[in-house]
Amino acid sequence: SRGSERSRTASPTSLPRRTSERVAAANDLLDEIRDYDIARKDVSARTATVIKSTGTTVTSIHGIGPLTAAIIIGRAGDIRRFPTAGHFARHNGTAPIEASLGTKETAPVEPAR
Repeated sequence: SRGSERSRTASPTSLPRRTSERVAAANDLLDEIRDYDIARKDVSARTATVIKSTGTTVTSIHGIGPLTAAIIIGRAGDIRRFPTAGHFARHNGTAPIEASLGTKETAPVEPAR
């Protein structure tokens, strides 16, 4: 009798109502995930195209891909507005800050973020 139970296939009409609703909901979620995956790949491809067209060299840094480059460029804006690399470093919080205690100077410290 167990063998005959295993050989039967479940059709949507033979499943209990709650189970068929769950199967339908799961299929809807899978379709939504597929749609998001296609959209993610499209955004990734478009981002790579735009970053390549800018001629930026930031992607030559190990670990910086098109998406990270887009974030950096988007946040920094046009770096030509900064007269020196030091001004840009100060703007983005990477410039060391001199610290002193009275007449005794100490090593530079990182700025608080």
